[in-house]
Amino acid sequence: MMRYSIDKIFLVSFWLFIAKRTLDTASIKRKFYAACNSVLVRGKYSSEIIQVELIRSYCLPILVYSLGALEMNASLIQELSVCWNNGFRKIFRLHRWESVKQLQFFCGVLDFKHLYDLQRWRFFTTVCKKVAFVSSFFDAVELEYRYCKTLIFGCP
Repeated sequence: MMRYSIDKIFLVSFWLFIAKRTLDTASIKRKFYAACNSVLVRGKYSSEIIQVELIRSYCLPILVYSLGALEMNASLIQELSVCWNNGFRKIFRLHRWESVKQLQFFCGVLDFKHLYDLQRWRFFTTVCKKVAFVSSFFDAVELEYRYCKTLIFGCP
C-alpha cells in the first residue's frame, strides 16, 4: 500500500511548502525573467525609459501578484528584490555589484521592498473596506429586522 503525502501546495502563482511554512519563489522568478527577456528583446532599439516603462507595466505585475496577501520574511523579499534590480541592470547594462537604487529613484520607480509594502497596504485597505461594507450590511439587516418585528408584533 502506497501512501501519498502532500508536502507543498500550489497557490495562485507560487508553491507553499506546508511543513516549513515557506514559499518557493522559483516559479515567480522564472516567469519574471522570461517576461523581461521577451520585453527587452522586442524593444531592443527603444530608449531606456521606454524599456523601464515596459518592464514596469508587463513584468512587475508578475512579480507582485498576490504578494499583498502574504507575510514574507526578509530573505524572500530580498530574493524578489534581486529579480527586480536585475531587470534594471539588464536595461542599463550594469554589473551585478553596481547599485540600481539611484536609477530607480530617477526613473520614478520604487524598489521592491517598498513595492511589497505598498501591495500589503492596498490589500489591507481593500479588506477593511469590504469588512466595513459587510458590517454595515448586517447592521442594515438588523435594523430592518427590528423594524419589521415592531410592525408585525408590536413589540420593540
